[in-house]
Amino acid sequence: MATPMSTHKTKESKNLEILAGTRRGKVIGWRWKDDSSQWRMIDETVAKQLEDMYGKNQQGCVTIQIGENTYDFNMATMSQVNQKTKRSREITREEMDKDEYDLLLAIEKSLSM
Repeated sequence: MATPMSTHKTKESKNLEILAGTRRGKVIGWRWKDDSSQWRMIDETVAKQLEDMYGKNQQGCVTIQIGENTYDFNMATMSQVNQKTKRSREITREEMDKDEYDLLLAIEKSLSM
């Protein structure tokens, strides 16, 4: 007698599904918390670097140059530290709808002009 196939997904398979972008209409967004405790979007290029690192090692660290500043991003503590000022800020990684992600990035770009 055949047993029914389980539809339960492991945490690892869910992570792989998200990383592979197979969840229809969903993307991973990265944000940082500003001085007003508002979550701001991280630029797409930097977010891709963070997601690549996160996919390889969820406890790892990566150093990224953004404009004139260099930051150390720590996946274990979900923080970024400005190498020059030593200021630390919270970061977060979240799944969101593609339309929401695009809108938030557009707003972020307009704020930085």
